[in-house]
Amino acid sequence: MKDVNIYFDEKGPSKSVSISDNLEDQFNFFGSSSDNIPAYVGIYLAIPKSKQSEFDTGFQKMVDDYYANQRSAQAKELKSLTLLKNVTTLADIKTAAAQFYLDLFQLLDDTHSTFQLSAFDKSEVFIAAKLKNWFYYLDRHNLNPYPLLYTITKFLRTEDKYFGGDLTKALNDADLSTADLLNTLKMQLSRVVQKYQGHSRTTRQVDMYRTLIKIIRDTAKIFRTENISLVSYPFPTDQLAYGLDLFVLEDLFLNGDLSAAKEAKDSITILLDDDAPAEGLHQNGFSDIQENLDSKEYPGLQASDFLAGLYGKLIATMDSRAVDPNRPGQVQRMTELFEKGLNPHKKHIDLARATYSHSFGSDSGQYGVMHSTFSDYLWQLQGYLTVIQEESFNQLPVFEKANQHWTVSQELMQQQFYEMNNQFMNIHSLYDSIEDAIEDGSTKPF
Repeated sequence: MKDVNIYFDEKGPSKSVSISDNLEDQFNFFGSSSDNIPAYVGIYLAIPKSKQSEFDTGFQKMVDDYYANQRSAQAKELKSLTLLKNVTTLADIKTAAAQFYLDLFQLLDDTHSTFQLSAFDKSEVFIAAKLKNWFYYLDRHNLNPYPLLYTITKFLRTEDKYFGGDLTKALNDADLSTADLLNTLKMQLSRVVQKYQGHSRTTRQVDMYRTLIKIIRDTAKIFRTENISLVSYPFPTDQLAYGLDLFVLEDLFLNGDLSAAKEAKDSITILLDDDAPAEGLHQNGFSDIQENLDSKEYPGLQASDFLAGLYGKLIATMDSRAVDPNRPGQVQRMTELFEKGLNPHKKHIDLARATYSHSFGSDSGQYGVMHSTFSDYLWQLQGYLTVIQEESFNQLPVFEKANQHWTVSQELMQQQFYEMNNQFMNIHSLYDSIEDAIEDGSTKPF
């Protein structure tokens, strides 16, 4: 990729993440005063410089056409918040808003523009920050830390609060050693194993927890003098720049020749609005970076807002942190997603297809989506967009819709464990440890 303008917008931004005073909310990014987006959702939109004028003209026409069919007065800047007010699923999107998004996706295609969707889990930051050196230790002893990071993060955000919330409380205690934190986790996992054992649906989960308990029992004492006193955790926005690097250089990676990387990056202009993170961009070799821009003056920034708003809304909806510990044998299906049917006359199915193809489809590229180790809601979203594309799906009973969605999503989640194993093997084919690969810049930190 070269000779492009790259615009960025974010949803669910968090300068830092911390434990909430309200145990029910658990984290500062959930609750009535928060956006309830579980991930830091970012969009990098790349528009060829030769097509910028065409894009700007086309986008302005979209805005004008939208307001021409509205009774409300034209605002200084049309925002995704206006189009997506009270939206949780695609079935909630009004016809005019759906048409606007379809026109936007078509404009991207017409101008050969592409985008990268990033979704980095906020709760994973707690685990990665507190247990980083433990993960490094396990890696050096030939234990893959990625599935463990996933498992601990998922336990923290879905089950810990139902078993007293001791792990959540421990993460908020600056005086605890790493060994104390691990032993708290071990005790919490033991409670779950005792509650869940004997149920066929939770067999794999219980086995994983037992494995994790044994690992902690064998290794926690090594970290009894280590204390990472963080209780407020800065969000690692530099990982966005790492993902952008892969997005920009994908063609060179595929050709196995990175000699033109500097030339490609020198030809790129990155445009950021007020407060957008620039960390890591200069370090990754991008030199032409414009910051603190007024989005009203840049259609590319406005388009990024619409894309980030759509995916951010859907990701928040797909995030299911509710389990019923009293019924561990029962599968939790997301029937609420399908209580309101899609309306083909409102362009819902067309929008589902366009939203899928531009992020998860084959044309989105290998690095069209960047995500953290834990990203279940992302695969729930991919599963949702997959099943609702067929018009016949809309005729099914709600439970059958939810069952199909659950089946597809589970397959996608299981695929991530294969990816974690591949990542572990690929790193160790080149480096002695994950820590070495991170220090070399070849992989992103935990």
